[in-house]
Formats: sequence, structure tokens, C-alpha cells
Amino acid sequence: MKKIFLTFICLMLVFQSGLKAQDTCNCKNLVSINIPTLLMSNLSITYERHLKTNSLLFDAGITLNETSSESAIGGNFEFQYRLYPIFNPGNGLQGIFLAPYISYRYLERTSSYNPGRGFNIYNVFGIGAAFGLKVAFATRIVLTIHVGGGLRYSSNNRNSSSYTSPGYTGFSPKAGITMGYFF
Repeated sequence: MKKIFLTFICLMLVFQSGLKAQDTCNCKNLVSINIPTLLMSNLSITYERHLKTNSLLFDAGITLNETSSESAIGGNFEFQYRLYPIFNPGNGLQGIFLAPYISYRYLERTSSYNPGRGFNIYNVFGIGAAFGLKVAFATRIVLTIHVGGGLRYSSNNRNSSSYTSPGYTGFSPKAGITMGYFF
């Protein structure tokens, strides 16, 4: 695990030093879409406002999913305060970051598999930290990769042992890839 962590840090440093945008802009805002959540029928859009050497990130998403046996609708919100100990201030705030976060998710799930227990409401609260890398391409296009984890509490804990279940309470890993636009 330690070797994987050190390899990840080295790769982030190589990408940060090798990928420089040709033009610079004095951009302080970033809007992006979380790509992996699209695969889970969740559209998540983030807004990040850069401060001098840190940034504030707000994430809001909506879940809409319907199959022949199950439907889900809900929303999620997250707030991050990103600290950039290693950054390139030339084109927005790029570099390696550490981000403590708090999150909330509301989900209504209806299933035809469980008669009598087929409708569930989940209120999920989370707190934790993530670290990652943000780089800009073509001046204004931004790629952000982050990993981390934290504690999660679900108000509808049905003894779920899988952290991917909305009813899970306990430690939960976190990962994301976002593509965005500086302005």
C-alpha cells in the first residue's frame, strides 16, 4: 500500500511539472462535471472558487434512475476546502491538494423485489478528507483526480455491509475524476 501511495505521489509530481499551459489566464472560477457518477445515473456539477492559495468547492448533484424493478430519485451536496501545498499559480490554481469535506445525500428508492419494504428513504451524512491533482490543458480545460475517504452515517441503516449501498454506515472510500472549464 505504501508503494502504491508513493508511486501515485511521484506520478502527480511528474504530471504537474510536465504539463504547463501555453497561455495563462487570471481565472478564479471553475465549473466541472464529475465523470464517474454519470455511470451511476447521478449528474454532479461542481463550482470551485479560487482564493490566494486555497479554494472553496461546492458540489451539487441529482440522481434519476429507473429500471423495470427499481427506481431512485435524490440529490447530493458537498463542500470542500482545498489546501494547495504544491501549486502552479500561473493558470488558475493547479497542483496537488488536500481537501477536508462534508457531504449530504438524500435518496428515495422504490423496489418491486421487497413487498412491504420496497420504499426506502436514505439521509446520508459524511465527513472526511481527499487528496488529488488538478492540471489545466489548453489554457482553460481542467482535469482533477482525487482519492480519499471518511466516515458516513445513514439514517436508514439496514445492516448494509457494502459501502456502495446508500444504507451503509461506517468508513467509506472516496474517489473522483472531474473535467471542467476555467473562467
